[in-house]
Amino acid sequence: MNRCGLGNPQRGIALLLALVVLLLVTILGLVGLESAVLELRMAGAQREYALAYQAAQGALNDGERVLKGLAAADLATFGDNRAGRYLPTAPGAQPRARTVDWSSNAVLTPATTLGAPVQRQPRYLLEYLGPEDGATWHRFRVTARGYGAEGGLEVTVQRTLGLTLP
Repeated sequence: MNRCGLGNPQRGIALLLALVVLLLVTILGLVGLESAVLELRMAGAQREYALAYQAAQGALNDGERVLKGLAAADLATFGDNRAGRYLPTAPGAQPRARTVDWSSNAVLTPATTLGAPVQRQPRYLLEYLGPEDGATWHRFRVTARGYGAEGGLEVTVQRTLGLTLP
């Protein structure tokens, strides 16, 4: 018969070993949880950027559509430097996209509004850069700004294109 008597006292090493293993497993779990939270934040930031970028691209495409519908007589409207149609700034001056008030009527809003994913609708402005190749070919720049779902992120995209106006 196997009995635990006074000659064979137990020292509790199994309990101590179990507590150490439990502590290590807890630390590994906390590190894994912190990593998962970080990855979740990164995915949220990537989604926010993608929404803002797509909104800006949509506004850019709308601006290009407006430019393709222009006639040569419409070029005079760019001389007013208002309502989203501008002449370029002087060399060495701040770019037009930095000096204009993006929250006012100084810029244009696309004809098709976006739904719930973004907090603010994207905006764009058009710049007439001047004629080239005589007076048949005209250069324009479209600058668009899109906003994310939270409203804190702004993405600005720009495209320069040349058009022959009727």
